[in-house]
Amino acid sequence: MDVTRSVDTKDPNHTNREVRRIYENLFGLALFDKVEHTLNDIVRLFEGKYPGYHKCDTWYHDLEHTLQAYLAAARIFDGLVRETPARMPQEFVVLGLIATIGHDTGFIKEIWDTDGSGAKYTLTHVSRSNEFMAKYLLKSKFSSSQIQSVQNMISCTGLDVDLSKIHFTSEKEKEAGCVLGTADYLGQMSDPSYVEKLPLLYDEYEEGRFPGYDSAQDLLQKTPKYFEDFVMKHLIEDYQSVYRFAANHFGGKNLYIEGIKKNVELVRNSLKSDRMSSAKAEHLKPRS
Repeated sequence: MDVTRSVDTKDPNHTNREVRRIYENLFGLALFDKVEHTLNDIVRLFEGKYPGYHKCDTWYHDLEHTLQAYLAAARIFDGLVRETPARMPQEFVVLGLIATIGHDTGFIKEIWDTDGSGAKYTLTHVSRSNEFMAKYLLKSKFSSSQIQSVQNMISCTGLDVDLSKIHFTSEKEKEAGCVLGTADYLGQMSDPSYVEKLPLLYDEYEEGRFPGYDSAQDLLQKTPKYFEDFVMKHLIEDYQSVYRFAANHFGGKNLYIEGIKKNVELVRNSLKSDRMSSAKAEHLKPRS
């Protein structure tokens, strides 16, 4: 589910109906068919119905993760345009939504690839996503400049992104990329099931040889500090604080940030409960 518990983000149709409603209010539906066409094809890709590719077999970066980011991006764009209508051209909203839909296609294995899961591409999935989307958008008759914009936006995601190394064509393109990078964090970390999914994320990290965590429990323990010391800093300093525009969409409250803070508190409470249980068990041990 999404952070509001009103949109079933496991269901592409249900999620897209909400994005379509937002988009209709935002600009009208003249170009939204391009977004929907891309969404339909990427859903087919994740479901194993796209020629030449296996079904998605990553446990955390699955179709729901993509749909959560897609919905979050639509809401941030909506809040941004509500505040300053002329700030973001319609084309960059369209390309931003398309980039969001395709930002994790690099986790999908080609049909010849039978070893392990797509999680093995954790460290390279952004470049692989860019490769897939370039081929896909070329077939879909997008221009070379539009394809480059989508690739630049996708490059704003990932584990070690450095926006200074991305050759944006304009500040508006960069801001649209910041919306995608922000939505990638907000969608997943505000998920009501986020804490339950963290062991799945660790499994992906382990297969993908992403350093920094010794176990699923270690990942859990480091999550509060990760959000407070890394994610928020990243959202503010690198992604230009575009997360704040979600509050405009929700009528004043930033439900995404509130949802993440609730999840962080759940993690803290879980860790506290574990420590208390361990202490109690230690106390009850028979003494020699």
